[in-house]
Amino acid sequence: MAPHPMQIYAKVMRGIDKASFPIACQGSPERLIRALSRPLPAERLAVKPGGIKNLQEHEWFEGFDWNALQAGEMPPPYVPDVADDEDLSNFFADPKDLPEPMPYLDPEDGWDEGFATVE
Repeated sequence: MAPHPMQIYAKVMRGIDKASFPIACQGSPERLIRALSRPLPAERLAVKPGGIKNLQEHEWFEGFDWNALQAGEMPPPYVPDVADDEDLSNFFADPKDLPEPMPYLDPEDGWDEGFATVE
């Protein structure tokens, strides 16, 4: 992560081998992320000979029930609370999570005249 797009770009250009991972992601998750993020597509885990099996057999997925996933029988990891079939409360952002509004000072030079008007 970086505060400016060009810093993010510079990190991306250094490549996944130079990336550092937080302690919680070290080990198996880090190896999976690195295997999926190779610069050359042909070097990526699921593109190598063996295809999707490489991904399914990766140590991070040990114990994962791929058959239940394929059959649609895997229980979801999270089930939101809903009041009824028309409850949309889970689709609204918490105001504290919204970004600060950008201040705008209209130059009043008419640049937007006729823009997005309804007649």
